[in-house]
Amino acid sequence: MTAGDAAQVWAVVLAAGRGERFGRPKQFERADGVRLVDRAVDVVGPHVQGIVLALPPGTPWDGPPVDVLVEGGATHAESTRAALGVLPPEADTVLITAPSHPLIDASLIADVLSEIEGGADASVPLLPLADAVKVHDATGVHSVITSARPSQAQLPFGFRRSVLDEATTQWPDFVEELEAVERLGGRIAAVEGRPTNIHVATPADLALATLILRHG
Repeated sequence: MTAGDAAQVWAVVLAAGRGERFGRPKQFERADGVRLVDRAVDVVGPHVQGIVLALPPGTPWDGPPVDVLVEGGATHAESTRAALGVLPPEADTVLITAPSHPLIDASLIADVLSEIEGGADASVPLLPLADAVKVHDATGVHSVITSARPSQAQLPFGFRRSVLDEATTQWPDFVEELEAVERLGGRIAAVEGRPTNIHVATPADLALATLILRHG
């Protein structure tokens, strides 16, 4: 991966989390013998001109080659801003992913980037939920009434870099990057998510990811 003067696609791999739900930093756990963070780097490599990897402070890197290492912050937003701050000027499209989605495939990345090339400010894979959505609070269980079918957002996200920079600067308290772009009024395109592109949040999810990798 080399930088040049032409417009480029760069990937940001956010691997600085503490793994609170998992019980330990899950990015260094293995699915079918390969660390989740290594899978995240490897899958985006063929599709981008450079990779920025955010790691927990003081963590050495011994995985696949990346172009820039940064220390992540205490929050997701801080880690994202740290990574965006070291992108070169020619990086006009940004692909954001994380080890929490180790089963991203090449076709999904291509779909996400295609929407940005087509003029969208951001793009996201969406997988419609098959089950009814409920909310549980102190008063009981309640149905979520909506005129549209709820969908689950997956990684990777794609962004027009200028829009992402503006959105994350104006709303530095964002929970995730799409929220900031939406608040800015940017156009967010949806692509078809993949049922196998699971979110690894618990050890049980990791076991499922391993099964999918081994048996398809």
